[in-house]
Amino acid sequence: MENIQEDAAEALPSEVNAPTCSTHQQLTTCFCQECNIRLCRQCIDNNHPKEHTLIENVNEEENDETVQNELDILRNRIESLKESISDAMNNCRTMRVRIQTRTQEVMVQIDQGFDQYRAELRARRADILNGLQQEADTSISTLEAQLQQFTNVSDRLAFLRKLLHPDTPWNIKQYIIINEMANDELTDYNSLHLEPTVAYDIKFTRSNTNIFESLGTLTTSLHQLAIQAPNPLQEAASTAKGPSTSDSQSFALPRQIYSSEVHVDLTSTSLPECPFLVFGKKGSNDGELHDPWGICCNKLGHFIIADRCNNRIQVFDADGKFLYKFGSEGENHGQFQCPSGVAINPANQIVVCDKNNHRLQFFTMEGQFVDAFGSKGWRKGEFMFPWDVACSTLGNIVVSDPHNHRVQLFSSTREFIAEFSAKKEICNFPFEYPRGVCFAPGGSVVVSDVANTSIVFLYNNFQNAVYWSGRMASKMYRFYKPQGIVIDSKRNIIIADSKKGRILILDRFCNLLHTVGESGNWPGGFFKPQSVCLTPTGKIAVVDGENHRILVF
Repeated sequence: MENIQEDAAEALPSEVNAPTCSTHQQLTTCFCQECNIRLCRQCIDNNHPKEHTLIENVNEEENDETVQNELDILRNRIESLKESISDAMNNCRTMRVRIQTRTQEVMVQIDQGFDQYRAELRARRADILNGLQQEADTSISTLEAQLQQFTNVSDRLAFLRKLLHPDTPWNIKQYIIINEMANDELTDYNSLHLEPTVAYDIKFTRSNTNIFESLGTLTTSLHQLAIQAPNPLQEAASTAKGPSTSDSQSFALPRQIYSSEVHVDLTSTSLPECPFLVFGKKGSNDGELHDPWGICCNKLGHFIIADRCNNRIQVFDADGKFLYKFGSEGENHGQFQCPSGVAINPANQIVVCDKNNHRLQFFTMEGQFVDAFGSKGWRKGEFMFPWDVACSTLGNIVVSDPHNHRVQLFSSTREFIAEFSAKKEICNFPFEYPRGVCFAPGGSVVVSDVANTSIVFLYNNFQNAVYWSGRMASKMYRFYKPQGIVIDSKRNIIIADSKKGRILILDRFCNLLHTVGESGNWPGGFFKPQSVCLTPTGKIAVVDGENHRILVF
């Protein structure tokens, strides 16, 4: 009996420590997932909802293990989903580049197709005009023959009338002969066709069908997927503030769209102090820069940058991601010695100021060499360290030639048009070291003179000039050593004020609208800003040369 009691006493602690029902203080037999409580048999019998899920023989250790297993499963699902989202993001980026690339390829195909259509239309027009001329020539020849016949008949009738004149001394026999002859001829003339033998009712009838719709159709396999719910990542990205930077990344080579004269306006003349995009750092690897200077932007928003001390041209997409590069140090075609200004001409070519080689070079959008002109010298078409270049929509090219103290203007076929220097009679102001150049709406040229702290406006192929000195401005926006310059379609003027490390925005009357930045290497600062351009969305891209980066506001 004592042994039985001892055995029961030894068993008591384990029973006490075992899970018990909080209601009846009995050992539990089940666990209800919906109620999250342990139940004894009495609880189950007291009308506990039968639809609830009951798990038998659950204790703390088993429950902890179950929870841990469930957490592991959730963590694995989260990691798997993260990997899937990462893959999806990469696929989206790849698809975006593919779409851009394919879009440009199709644009080229469309241009080639319509060039062919234009050639065929010109040929068809020539055929129609030739047919028209042949019909006209045939009709005119027929009418001229009829006119000649009428002339001959008229002359003959005049002769007969003279013969039949009563004062003519004919004998009776002669009168009879003349009378018979006249009657015979008049009988013949009665059958003469007096109306023009040509009824000229020619006309050109256009086709009833709309031929423009039949010139080509665009087919696509792209489909816009319906978004079932907001994307929090996208919302977070759209609401993020501050500048963004991009690491170098190689993508498929896209084609560019030509954009020369600025046909975009500033998004706002009151710009934030911090840029929304910053990319580039000092170095020689892909996407890195070393003392860059020139910059231009196409309609896709791609940035083409003259990487001066790396002797190459680099192209970045609208997000600042590296796309491709071309060029190396040297004097051969396709090589550079400190490239400076860049532009895009109407032939969809990249034009580069090859400064220390004293020439301009022309490349396809893929970086293939096309042409070059210029050499070291002071004559027309020669250069001494050309610094900046710009192209108009007509293809005219303006080049700053600072060591010759002039700017030169050329046609699209590289023919010299005009030059402007202090030697010109119309130049009654100091003009010494032109640096930045651009075309304004209407075709006039604007030049920054870095030595004389001035802006010069040139009109009518450099036959008229207007001078505006930065020293004459009020203290608030007095600028020093202006470099890059660009003008939007409203004629707002954007100037890189190099010495003060800022960007000035002036209206067409040179009234200050806004200033951006100050000297420094902080996100919104500049250290000798060099060149500026406008993006298709009206943003200002600035080459922060000695900070080896690009800032976009």
